[in-house]
Amino acid sequence: MITIFLVTGVVAALIFVFYIARRSVLSSQTYDELSRQLVPVDIAAFRNLVDANETRYLREKLAPAAFRAVQRQRQIAVSAYVKAVAHNAALLIAMADPATTNPNPEVAATARTVVEQALQLRIRSLLLIPKLWAGIALPGLTVAGSSIVDRYQSVSSGFGDFVQLSRPAGTTDPLRSS
Repeated sequence: MITIFLVTGVVAALIFVFYIARRSVLSSQTYDELSRQLVPVDIAAFRNLVDANETRYLREKLAPAAFRAVQRQRQIAVSAYVKAVAHNAALLIAMADPATTNPNPEVAATARTVVEQALQLRIRSLLLIPKLWAGIALPGLTVAGSSIVDRYQSVSSGFGDFVQLSRPAGTTDPLRSS
């Protein structure tokens, strides 16, 4: 009986996360309005915070109480970065989605790839946030976030390729063809 409740809860949570990741109040905004809402993410700092070797080093060098305090602050920072990544992924989805129907098949395919990857990144980011909260509450618990950093870099790079491919000569908005 408990298993049924757990499975139902997990399925409901996944449906909720998918809904949150896919819904978009952003779709009514222009590309420029959306791009201004992007939150800068310091990849080097983010990567350092989720580096298992750095965590191991701190655990070895600091007294247990000091390590827990430092680790709690690091997890809070990681949580802020992951929220920014989830936010940016939603913006990238909103910016690339209109181009999925572009008459140029190469632009449309690139846009679809960006949308799919950004959606996966957003879902993974949203699912990671509760784990990070657990890591804040229990600083000895190590929560890996390095895959989010790698995925974010990949999606950002793919979006850059999309922008270059879809930007007609002489325009600043890659979603406008004239």
